[in-house]
Amino acid sequence: MNDSVRAYQLSALRATLRIASENPFYKRKWKDQIASSARGEGGVELDRLPILTKEELKTELRPMVGEGDKIASIIHTTGSTGPVTYRYRSQGELDRIAEFGKSVVRNIRAGNSRPLAYMLYGPYHGQNLPGPGPIGEGVAPYYFAGAIWDDIFIRQGVEQLRREFTLPGLESRVTQVHGAVRLLRIFTQCLIDMQVPVGETKVEAVVSFAGYMPSEVRRFLGRYWNCNPIETFSFSETFGGATKCPHCNGLQFMPHLLPQVVELDADNPAHSGIGRLLITELYPFGTTQPLIKYFNGDLVRIVDEQCPTCGTIGSLVHVGRDNESCFVESPQGRRLALGSMDLREAAYTPEVKRTVEFPHLKLLKDRESHLGAPVLAAHTKCEGAKTRLTVSFLPNLGLGISQSNLADRLRNRLLEVSPELRATVGEGLVDLDVQPEVGLEKILWK
Repeated sequence: MNDSVRAYQLSALRATLRIASENPFYKRKWKDQIASSARGEGGVELDRLPILTKEELKTELRPMVGEGDKIASIIHTTGSTGPVTYRYRSQGELDRIAEFGKSVVRNIRAGNSRPLAYMLYGPYHGQNLPGPGPIGEGVAPYYFAGAIWDDIFIRQGVEQLRREFTLPGLESRVTQVHGAVRLLRIFTQCLIDMQVPVGETKVEAVVSFAGYMPSEVRRFLGRYWNCNPIETFSFSETFGGATKCPHCNGLQFMPHLLPQVVELDADNPAHSGIGRLLITELYPFGTTQPLIKYFNGDLVRIVDEQCPTCGTIGSLVHVGRDNESCFVESPQGRRLALGSMDLREAAYTPEVKRTVEFPHLKLLKDRESHLGAPVLAAHTKCEGAKTRLTVSFLPNLGLGISQSNLADRLRNRLLEVSPELRATVGEGLVDLDVQPEVGLEKILWK
């Protein structure tokens, strides 16, 4: 982190805490810390503040709007980490974000043309990215909204990628394709099935969001587009998120998002191993509904070694969602046995049957070999001193391999992918039971 980013974060954190201290919800939640500050015993300090839960955001943290201002943006979550939650931003907040963005882009782009991007839109969070987007002109690529819901949208997308534009201040060709992982897979396979050579496009970057990108998909996208896909991590409650280092998978957050990690079952800071990820959204973001030490349900692994690519020591690697991961329970607390991201990585293998994607698309010819989501489920059961972790999967009988051999292959794959699973099985804490189940309907979406 350079000095200018560090200076911005320190200044923005002070402004964020000051604004949050005026919100009735935080006045109640932080009453002890605010009283201590009033007695001259130090200001409101981030490390001493309690965690903001998803339930509190949903039911208690009301938007705070100044006189003459109004709500101008509403985003809802998908509910994949808990109850569906709404996040509000006022027009005043959006205006301040736009000014902040313009000041940033003046230092970055220095008058260069803005890139054109083709955005595969999925209405997951209740709001599209219209035109330049909510941050303001000149900050982000100009997004052409696309979709894969019908053949006509696929053809329109191909036309956008081939077309040359003459637009003041913008590049002449689309050079980026953005989209949810699922949509990128389907759009790319349609281009392959339509025999569209990648050389007919000028795409230089493929950017994913809203879902985990297994290595199988990363290789597939990289082969066609002739570039390494950029995988992002985000959740709908915040603007922006983090990119993932292609080497260590460490999360590299945008400057206005301040990450912290606490222990699984306590609010103490975590310095190694597995912990819960907390996010604070810094000024000028979040003034309507401040997010301070917000726990969205995501778990991370703290990596001690320095990454040779990004140079980070103590990288935060996303390992999954709290409500989708498997744990060993004990009187000393929980211990992660299998993170939901490692479960997904292992599940994208030929041994596991996939869903059939978008059967109505005539342009999509190969929809069964790799496009679908794995049909697989995992759960744990305490059996005395041990925990039985059962992974059930719909076997791909088309491989001509016995179900028991398919199960052995998947078991080995799980142990290969997950260091936590290897450790807990090796220490005798977990019995791993992998079961083929014909008729299973549980699907690993996203």
